Amino acid sequence: MQLAIDFPLALDRLILFSATPGIENDADRELRRAQDMALADHLEAENDLEAFLNRWLAQEIFSGIASLPYARDGRHDHSIHELAQSLRLAGTGSMEPLWSKLPDIKASVLLVSGSQDEKFTEIAARMVTRIPHARHVVIAGAGHAPQLQEPEACVEVVLAFLSPSDH
Repeated sequence: MQLAIDFPLALDRLILFSATPGIENDADRELRRAQDMALADHLEAENDLEAFLNRWLAQEIFSGIASLPYARDGRHDHSIHELAQSLRLAGTGSMEPLWSKLPDIKASVLLVSGSQDEKFTEIAARMVTRIPHARHVVIAGAGHAPQLQEPEACVEVVLAFLSPSDH
């Protein structure tokens, strides 16, 4: 989203899965930032990547994902320090909220969320009203990672969006 806002001519189309333009409320954003910092500190102090991944994937938002055979693919390729830095520098609490800048996006945008992910489906429903050329597709039976849970449905939606006849 930031790229589409900062460089409006750089993208023709943008596909976002379970995305957020950030936390609008300053107090809520600061609370999330503090939580992310504490989690990063705990991760480094514990120094146990497997225990962290188990806790991370056990969160309610990832219900139905942790048991998938490829849910952990690539996650072991990161070091504890890299994951901690990601939480500190790129966590939702550290993000500048982009809600007010969504109307500046010139690209056609496809927002995809899972029907079982109420929070991000609601966020996408709000986003689609603010982005000029956007549409929102809800993938039935999927949660926070529809591309992992219902890959065939996601491929169908993405291919339709990328089709020249679709624009």
